Amino acid sequence: MKVVISGSGIAGLAAACYLRMLPTISQITIIESGQSKNFFAEKKFTGLWNPAIKCIEEICSSSICKGLIHEGTFIKGSGYREWKKGDWIIRPSVGLNSYVSGTNTPALGFFTNGDILTALHDSLSRKVTAAGQTAAPVHIHYNSTLTGLSAGHVHSTTETFACDFLVAADGAHSSVYTLLHGGPDKASSRLEYR
Repeated sequence: MKVVISGSGIAGLAAACYLRMLPTISQITIIESGQSKNFFAEKKFTGLWNPAIKCIEEICSSSICKGLIHEGTFIKGSGYREWKKGDWIIRPSVGLNSYVSGTNTPALGFFTNGDILTALHDSLSRKVTAAGQTAAPVHIHYNSTLTGLSAGHVHSTTETFACDFLVAADGAHSSVYTLLHGGPDKASSRLEYR
């Protein structure tokens, strides 16, 4: 099965990392309108709870995941304080800690989007999955925008790709959504192939 993913942000790369582990996937193509250098330098932060970090552990090698966890800043305490004096108003009975692999201890870490994207991108170069199977190859096409859909294919500004399964991971102004529905204000459940 050939997969095309529209968008190479966190959702798109995470989907590619997971899907390439499935034995039925033969190839993954990612179409991204931006340039690669813009993504990996992104300084915005994303907070990840331990279930999300466990997912990253599953799709990334242990060394890549350990590197990402090392770069994160974990919240150690939480609660609400009175704004003038700083006295605690309420605190949870279970505090927060750094992430510990293999446990369900609550953890909340903040990571730069660039660090998360780098970890996911580096995982795409692995030739073998954690289960020892050959992973499906992933090709990322930067500076390319999805322009059309037809039976078994997606069309972009750079080329046409064979496609059995399309993943829309291209954000709030999704080109996939626009192609399927005509834009955010023209929702329709009808799909017409050209």
